[in-house]
Amino acid sequence: MSSAGHTDGYGIYLINEKGKELIGVREDDDKISYSIEKDTVNICRDAFHKAKHLEVIEIPASVRIIEENAFSHGPRDLNFICHSDAFLYQDGFLIDLDRHALLLYTGSASEIRIPETVEIIGREAFCSCLTDTIMLGETIREIHEDAFTTCRMERVSFSKWNAYVYFPQKDIRLRQHMLDGFGRNGLFDFARYDNDLSAGFIEDERMKMIAARLKWPLHLTKETEEKFRTLIAGHLDAAVRAVGEADDLMTMKMFLETDLINQNNIEECLETLHSLKDLEAYAYVSDYQNQHFHKQEFDFDI
Repeated sequence: MSSAGHTDGYGIYLINEKGKELIGVREDDDKISYSIEKDTVNICRDAFHKAKHLEVIEIPASVRIIEENAFSHGPRDLNFICHSDAFLYQDGFLIDLDRHALLLYTGSASEIRIPETVEIIGREAFCSCLTDTIMLGETIREIHEDAFTTCRMERVSFSKWNAYVYFPQKDIRLRQHMLDGFGRNGLFDFARYDNDLSAGFIEDERMKMIAARLKWPLHLTKETEEKFRTLIAGHLDAAVRAVGEADDLMTMKMFLETDLINQNNIEECLETLHSLKDLEAYAYVSDYQNQHFHKQEFDFDI
């Protein structure tokens, strides 16, 4: 059977031995909704690459295949009306039920918990997503490369290991390089991430990421752990100052929890926080000292 082209004025279709496939759409700045033709069986990769302002796409019952990246390069604020029993669209998640694969997330929640039915996160499923936290459940067994490309998330939770990994918000290029670690060397390339952390300046976001790696040392080698501890111990004043100036009490708490701030250096840290006039952090660290460390008593015989 030879292939034949067809268009309804917006969608571009190819009819071949597989049936009718939607292979693309025309540029149309005024188009905000589109109903895919009812006898379509496949939505091809990059089919909606040229879509500009679509808000609603209706998927007919005939569709059995949606290729990864079919919608990824289109607008973020999409909604689907899905009539096909091969897919589920709920709470912003478009899921391929046969493959247990997340094809796209279109929601805007600040914290996302991926449904337990999902085992695979497809390419660019979270492309340009603006969420803060993504929680990967224990069912996730595969993440395809570029799943989180240009995603703005601050942290991801690996629920299976009860661990968090943080990503920079200021350094966009570094964030993207770290996000590219998903789908490499298993679910995530921790060695790549740790290597990125090992090179750079003492600044607040880097301190947060290092403290988080020490608190949740998932796939953290002893050699890398020692490298991180040596780095901060050698620049403790700068590290505490960077975190204090950022008003980042959470990272200060992780410094204490991971023994980066300890009985031997806590007075130095308190002096730094006092000089910054960071009263909240100073009070917390001081209370921690009183609760966990015995103050050295003065020897009157000296």
